[in-house]
Amino acid sequence: MFKQLFTDLWALVKPPRPVSWQTLLLCSLGLWLASFLMGYVDPDLQQSFATWGMLLLTLSGIFWAIVQKPLVIRGISMGPWLAAVLVSTFIYRYLNQVVGSSERDALYIAMLVWPLIAALLKIIPDLVRVKPRIGLAVKPVHRTGLAIFLCSNEAKTIQPCAEGSANPSLDFFHHGQYYGFIDFCSVNLVARGVKG
Repeated sequence: MFKQLFTDLWALVKPPRPVSWQTLLLCSLGLWLASFLMGYVDPDLQQSFATWGMLLLTLSGIFWAIVQKPLVIRGISMGPWLAAVLVSTFIYRYLNQVVGSSERDALYIAMLVWPLIAALLKIIPDLVRVKPRIGLAVKPVHRTGLAIFLCSNEAKTIQPCAEGSANPSLDFFHHGQYYGFIDFCSVNLVARGVKG
């Protein structure tokens, strides 16, 4: 029974290539084991090993969330949220134990940045491509959907303009220009005498 459990666990965490989330996970477990053993020799060295182990576990979680896209509920991937928990936990631990911030302040900052980190972990892989060269993978026309994601957690909805207003025509928008939120629904139909 234990042999089968070990075989199944090893099949899950066995790295398919040298650079993978499984490699980072195994390295973090190795550093935590070294941290545990160093606790008997040098507490400062134990702290260093534990911090590096937590950092590698956090990076492993980020790559796991990006590559595996685990836990999809109603079309929304929970992977970025789970990886953001690891990042926030690392921030909390770093602020509380390494920097020396109070437990309350460290927890406040970790909870404050959690949704922002989750949004970044979702947006960055969608926005940036690495192959064949580093650059933006999303055309400017489609970047609005990524901006809306920040507010809606990928629950795509179309919100109509308020009564008496409308979006400008497509001729208003030009490639390479910056547009803010005031550029949308900015046509005043009432002033033009048009009923919307």
